[in-house]
Amino acid sequence: MRFPDWLHFSKTKEDKKVANAAATADEIHLIKGLFTPTEAADVLLSFLNDKIKFHTIRQLNLEQSDPTARADSKERIEDLRAAKKRVTEMVVSAQSNGELLQIDSTIAIRFKKHGGSAD
Repeated sequence: MRFPDWLHFSKTKEDKKVANAAATADEIHLIKGLFTPTEAADVLLSFLNDKIKFHTIRQLNLEQSDPTARADSKERIEDLRAAKKRVTEMVVSAQSNGELLQIDSTIAIRFKKHGGSAD
């Protein structure tokens, strides 16, 4: 499997040693800051739309081969649509009240043996 070019980076020997020693988990601050309602909507709804698209395509690809994974994707799409509705409500509320939105999103990345599901 080849990573897309935008994920490619070279590591120094020291970086590789550290990565090998602590290759169990990492955390990345994905979104952090104060946003206008419009900015928050752009960031959050774009992310949620991409996740819905990912699961929709996954669901279509798995239609015949793996009914369980297909059901998982269908459930995840419903959850993501509910999240979109909630985000939209929060953005509208912030806009109506002249407020900004503080967003802090950290993702935790852990190494697992192959066989898990994608989310």
